[in-house]
Amino acid sequence: MAGSVVDLPTPTMWSVLSGATLVYLQLDWTSGKLRMTLRGGPNDRVKIEATNLTSLQCPRRFPWGESIEVKEVRAPVQTNEGAMLEVQMESGDLLVLIAESFALDSSNGASA
Repeated sequence: MAGSVVDLPTPTMWSVLSGATLVYLQLDWTSGKLRMTLRGGPNDRVKIEATNLTSLQCPRRFPWGESIEVKEVRAPVQTNEGAMLEVQMESGDLLVLIAESFALDSSNGASA
């Protein structure tokens, strides 16, 4: 449902983010809340929110060449450290987030 936030969405929901553009990452250090904004089209924004983030690996080395496009978002999996989400960029960089939980908001351009 557009505009709703769903905890730990199904793998299919994550796979539709392939080809999206990474707009920005925002981390509130105090609360551990991270928001990643992706754009699939001019009015198609998707936000990934992490709650109680404990680890963020965010290389920006471009081993396959410069790109701001997402190649693949791998659905969160539970690990000993918490839920782990991986975002493979077309640049070859792999973003790895570990948090208590993740939510996906596909409000399509509505402000949060």
